[in-house]
Formats: sequence, structure tokens, C-alpha cells
Amino acid sequence: MSIKKTLAIAYVSAGVIFSNVSCASNEDVVTTTSNGKSYYHLKLSLDDQSIKSIKELSADQFVMNGGQFEVRVQQKALPIKAPNCKSDLILRMPWTNSDLSAAEVFIDEKYNVYKAIVDASKSEGSNVDVYIELNPYVQKTGDDFELTECNVFFRHANGQYIPKTGVLN
Repeated sequence: MSIKKTLAIAYVSAGVIFSNVSCASNEDVVTTTSNGKSYYHLKLSLDDQSIKSIKELSADQFVMNGGQFEVRVQQKALPIKAPNCKSDLILRMPWTNSDLSAAEVFIDEKYNVYKAIVDASKSEGSNVDVYIELNPYVQKTGDDFELTECNVFFRHANGQYIPKTGVLN
């Protein structure tokens, strides 16, 4: 077995053993706990049918916005109920403070996600996977989750988009 394959297996095994992740009642939602607070996130696949609109921005506009953008998505694209919403949901990428030492890298990462979403919105049959944070607009009702508002955020921490579910490193 190659060293690369051995390391990959060890990395995955360690992540499974040491992870502080538990699946919530809704199988699509991953729950992590940090400082005694539960965070709910999930992987969402967006395509030309689920993306209702996204404003096109130039690279310069994107940087001036600190990597912040929003996408309107059909409610049915999300596996979580949103009983208070009468139309589309708004998926928001939070702003990155340009004073952060890694701001340029973080905004570039967000721009790549943004471009992939724009491309998926224009191409029949193509899709892009994104990761969203349901907090703070989520509540658990019985065994299910439901949104209390009509918007959710891309998963993020300290100005950076987090392209995965599970615990932060």
C-alpha cells in the first residue's frame, strides 16, 4: 500500500474516531457543538432549477463587497421546512473584514464558490455543492428542524467560508 493511501486512510479514520459530530434527527442536518452551543449545518446541491437568481458581480465589485453575496433559492431545494416563508429563500455569504491577515485568500475562496454558483445557474444539468449554516434562524420541533426566517447563511467562521460539514479544525 502506498504511503499516500495509508495516510489518507489514517486521516479519515482519525476524523471518524475523534469527531464531535452527531447527526440530528433530520438525516441531512449535521450537528456540532462548540463552547456548549449547538450548530446545525448541511450540504446543499444547487442547480439551474433551484437557483432562482444571483446578481452578477465583477471581481472588483466582489472584493469591494468583502466577498458578500446572496442567492435566491427555491424553498424545495432545502430539506428543511420554512413555514413562515411564502416565496424563495435567501442564501447569504457573510462579509469578510479586509483587515484580517488572510482576507485576500478568504475572499478568493468565496469568489470561486460564487463563480461556480453563477455557472450552475446558467447551465442545465450542472450543479454545485455548498455548505450552509442553519443557525441562527432554525428551531428544532419534535424530531425535525424548521427555519424561523426566510434566509440562511453559507457556513463560515472568522471571515472564511467553510466548505464542509462537521467540526472545525
